[in-house]
Amino acid sequence: MNRLNRFGMSLAVISALGLGLTGCGSSDSNTASTTSAPATKAIDVTKTVTVERGKVYGATVTDSTEPTNQTATQNEDTNTYTFENEIIYPVKVESGFIDVDGDGQYSEGDLELDMELVSYEENVTAISTYISKDDAGNLLNKVQRQVKLAELVAELDDANATAQELLKLPSKQIEKAQMATNAIYSEMVKNKSTKVDLGEVTKIVTELQEMVDSNSSLQDLSSSAMAMALEKAIIADPDMDKNTYNPMSTVTETDVTKKLEELNSSTSMPETNTSDINNTDVNTSSYYSN
Repeated sequence: MNRLNRFGMSLAVISALGLGLTGCGSSDSNTASTTSAPATKAIDVTKTVTVERGKVYGATVTDSTEPTNQTATQNEDTNTYTFENEIIYPVKVESGFIDVDGDGQYSEGDLELDMELVSYEENVTAISTYISKDDAGNLLNKVQRQVKLAELVAELDDANATAQELLKLPSKQIEKAQMATNAIYSEMVKNKSTKVDLGEVTKIVTELQEMVDSNSSLQDLSSSAMAMALEKAIIADPDMDKNTYNPMSTVTETDVTKKLEELNSSTSMPETNTSDINNTDVNTSSYYSN
């Protein structure tokens, strides 16, 4: 059974998701708020990174400060993490969970983050990880990263899927780049490494495009809604099932119960910042400066 057919088997689920998301997004209101927002602690964006596969919460985020790496603090209710001092790249992300359903909670159907994510920029994503490592997992220099990114751009063969576009957060990318992000992640999970066949990436992108084109509920979504829909499609693929050889493991009801018990037994909670930031673009020249 080919991958497209497997996507087709889950199309009803993805279609329902698309219908639910078509109403998402910001809405205007003519009613002014009568209450003031609580004061929040400002975030230093120069010391902050955003981790997104879907949004990644509860991760351990460290930089490359010597002799002891800094560990960032997650900002409350966001997938942003702030360091106390200047960031020394690359940044590495481990553990935590991917918030697949977008509810901001560790819940059934979310994904455990089973791989290390890496970035030389403030956006930590599947693509930043792919171009930052060789097939054996060794970190690459700026020229080598640039070559891998250029090869991916050439493989996608889309004037809009530029290097800068691919390095954005998935929820901010154009549709083709979002599909590439999901394809790269799928291949890295399957191979348990950053060894990726770009031909396979192209096939997955094509199949995701056909799925979207054949389903009106998945068309004209916002970037953030489309990112969620495509991620759901990848996860709903039986090849991604946690009961197969593939290590992409979804959160179960038992996992949630265990996590709640751990939190209830904890005597202290980590300090968090209480503001949000919106990372939208990246500067590709700075990405290669390290």
